[in-house]
Formats: sequence, structure tokens, C-alpha cells
Amino acid sequence: MLANKTYRKIIVTGADSAIFLQGQLSCDINTLDPDQSIWGAYCNIKGRVLALMQVTRPHDDRFELQLPTDLLEHIIKELRKYGMFSKISITEMPAAEYNGSIDIMDLINNKIPMIFANTSGIFLPHYINLPQLGAVNFNKGCYKGQEIIARMEYRGNIKKHLRQYTIPRDTGTALPQPADKLYDAKNQDKPIGTVVLAAENNDTYVVLAEMQDK
Repeated sequence: MLANKTYRKIIVTGADSAIFLQGQLSCDINTLDPDQSIWGAYCNIKGRVLALMQVTRPHDDRFELQLPTDLLEHIIKELRKYGMFSKISITEMPAAEYNGSIDIMDLINNKIPMIFANTSGIFLPHYINLPQLGAVNFNKGCYKGQEIIARMEYRGNIKKHLRQYTIPRDTGTALPQPADKLYDAKNQDKPIGTVVLAAENNDTYVVLAEMQDK
């Protein structure tokens, strides 16, 4: 269920923190000022999004990565694996200091995707509109998954995009969940999309989904 989802923060500090994150995230860390936040994707080597984060930089050698709580431990483990030879410290901010709630409906209305544990590693950035969100910088250097993501950008021909749909609740269907497949009413054999987010809104379900272009 999407109810009661929360955000937590990962803290990355140390002399190599900027260099390290620049090689891990899809955004350009070097453009980040103390009073700003930017979206960034943490991808696997196949270019698929493991986590979508809001990144802030309170100090030159301190970064805060906000992401859903159900991804916190896994992403910390992944970052530590790649950062073991860098002069950095990777910790979680205690829940008592930061435990933000996730407004799913607000994300959907603003067409902002969010990755949770059950959708981690499923979506490519272009297919959920991350370049339009400003979460992918195509002028920075290498990062994990960059080769595949850059190839998609420069070849074009993106065949899937993020779209919003409204489904009447009187159809008897349950609230769609992230990673659920969507099918054409006339053809139930082949999926045409995958749910990214969904929420109840009065007598309807509002769904944000990765959909194949017609």
C-alpha cells in the first residue's frame, strides 16, 4: 500500500563527498548551492533507476539525500560498497531529526515520479520523464548507468513516457499499486504500461504510469 509512506535522509560527508556523488548520481552535484535542492537518480549499470532523490548541500563537504524510507538501508549499502576507498562517511539521519511524509497525490498532480522498493530497478530515466524533471544532466562526466542513458538521449526515439490517468472506483477494481501492469481493455494479453504511483481521489483512482506511446 502507498499509505503512510515517509521520507528519510542519507548523509554523505567528507573530503571526497562531492567527487564521489558526482560519479554516482545522474544530476550535476557541482552546480548545487547551499540554498538549493536538485533531483537526482541513482541508477544501476543497466541505466535503470534504483532511487530518485532530492539532494541538498548544506556545506561544501556535506550532502543530504532525501528518499523513501523503504529504500534507505539498501541505498546506504550500495553507496558504501562503491565508496569504500573514498574519504567519505555515509550514514542515515536519525528519524527523530527528519521523518517527512510523502504526499502521493501532490507528486501525481505535478507529474513527479517516485521510486519505492518494489519499483527499484524497473524504470529507465527517460521513460518516467526524469530529464524533464531536471534529474539527469547530459553534460557532466561519467556516473553509474550513464552510457546507456546518454545513448537513449542522443539516439532519440523514446517509446515510453509518463502519463496520468483517472480510473472510476465503481469498476470494482482495487487501488493500483506501483509495479502493477496496465492493459488495453481490448487486449489483455500484452501490457501497455506500468504503474509508478496511484492514489484515491474522491470517487476515482488517479494513476501515474509509464506508458507505451501509441
